[in-house]
Parts: sequence; structure tokens; C-alpha cells
Amino acid sequence: EASYDVTVNPLPEISLEGDPATCENNTITLKIEKKAGASDATSYDWGHLNAANTAKEVQVQITKDSTFTVIATDQNECTSSATHFVKSISNPVFELDYAQHICEGNNVHINVNAGENYTYQWPNSTTSTNTTSWTENYTKDANIRPYEYTITATKVEEGITCKTEQTAYVTIHELPTYTISGRSFLCMNESSTELTINGPSGSSYEWEKGTQWEDNSGTALSDGITTFNVEPEMNVTSYYIVKGTTSIIENVLSCTNTSQPFSITRATTPEFKLADENVGVCYGGNKTLQLSDEDKNFASLSWSNGQSNTKSILVENVTSD
Repeated sequence: EASYDVTVNPLPEISLEGDPATCENNTITLKIEKKAGASDATSYDWGHLNAANTAKEVQVQITKDSTFTVIATDQNECTSSATHFVKSISNPVFELDYAQHICEGNNVHINVNAGENYTYQWPNSTTSTNTTSWTENYTKDANIRPYEYTITATKVEEGITCKTEQTAYVTIHELPTYTISGRSFLCMNESSTELTINGPSGSSYEWEKGTQWEDNSGTALSDGITTFNVEPEMNVTSYYIVKGTTSIIENVLSCTNTSQPFSITRATTPEFKLADENVGVCYGGNKTLQLSDEDKNFASLSWSNGQSNTKSILVENVTSD
């Protein structure tokens, strides 16, 4: 009869530790822990994770609910396995609704469309809100490059906070510039004059007139023309403006701007007479001619003998009419 001594070796018992749940596409760490009384493992088989057989921890990206298994082997070829389940929590899904092109001076307005109730962190804010729309009062100078506005949506599920960012790209276009050219002063016998608008080609125009110009106080005159014949009132300064609209992006964006007011003054013809209506003088003599109204101020005076800007002249050695 024979007897044998059999040694029962302990197993390399392990546990596999890691986050029980995480946001979709996040990366977590799985770590092997040796159980009390277990033998020391000499290698580990991480299966499809393809980690080194000596690695006691690995990082893995979670794209769906997943169960991971690792097998430990000790020097006696004894094995033990451990598993760990990770729940994948979907990230917030939402769409942005906004105008990609706006005119300088307009507000940026963004709406979010989502199938669930999330909270949102809007640009220039450090707090979250369940508000689904946002408007920025326009403060930036126009620039062709897009401005970027990032919105973060947040959801909480099973104590896990998941976030998704989306960025709105808004291009702010400079307003077209319009100027009016023409005569700014008319005499009494000139009843009308022609004004011309200068602006980008292809623009449409609205002419307006006011006697003391303020925004929206004018009277509409005519639409669509670049040259307009105006008839200003007598002894009144009339103001004319043009509201022009130019297509910036065909069928997408048109921008409107208003010209600076153009003023026209129509004044009565200046009247005057000589102080001494008896202008007789002896042949070869001298005569002083003087305007009768010393208090009247004229912008300019011109006499036939070439003198100017004086209210009296001396005519010397008169020999003919």
C-alpha cells in the first residue's frame, strides 16, 4: 500500500475594481486587487483588452454596457478569474437652432432642441439653467470671421453627471454704407435740385424727408431710385435720408442701414438798395456808393468794379455812364 502527500495550493484569487457606471465614450481604469490569503499571480489574461500579461490595471473606453473578465495565473498554474460590469450612460443629445449670418448691430439668438430635459450652460455664464434659448445683446465690432458660442448640456443619471458641448458659429457682417451727395443751398428762384445716393451696387433704397430730423420722424418720398429730385421749402432747412438694403448673401441675408441726414437750405434772394438813390456826378468827378441797410449782413458782396465784401465803394474820375 502506498501513500502520497498532496499539497493543496491556494488560488490566485482576485477582484476587478472600477467605476460601476460612466458617461458614454469616457475612459475608466480597471484595477486588479488580490484577495486575502490568495497566492501571488504571475500573469494576467485581460482577454480582448489585449493588455500586457503583467499589467495590474488597464484603461478602457466605455462605448456601451460592458462586462470585463480577467484571469490570474500563479506559479503553480492555478487560475482564478474576476469580472466587472460597467454601465454606459448616454450623453445629452441636442441640436442648435440659430442664424449663421447676421448684420452688425443685430442680436445673436440661439435655441436648443432636445428630446429630454437637460440643464444648459450658456456663453458668458458660469451657472446652468433649464432655459432653452439665449440672446446676446450685440456688443462686438463687425468682423467677417465667425464668432464662436459654446453651449454645454448636462444630465444626471444614477448619480453620474454627463455633459455634451456644441458650438454655434455666427458670422457678423458689416452694414453697407450709404451717403447722399448734392447741393446743400438753393436760392429763392431755384425750386428744386437733384440728390444722388452713393452705395453698394444692387441696393434698394427708401428716401425720406423731415424738417427737424430724428429717427423715424421723416415722411416717405420714394422707393428704389438712386437719384431723386427734391423741392425744399423756402427759408426752412430740410433733411433727407436714405434707408438702403443690400444683399450680403443671396437668399440668406440682407443688411439695412441709414445714411447720415443731408440738409438743404433754400433762402430768399437778398434785397438791398443804395443809401443815396441820386447817383448823379459831374464828368471827371468822384462818387461814394453805399448800401442803405448797414445792419444787414451778407455772406458776400461783389461790385462791378471788382471790389468785394465791402458795403461802400468810392468811384473816382467818372467819365461815362
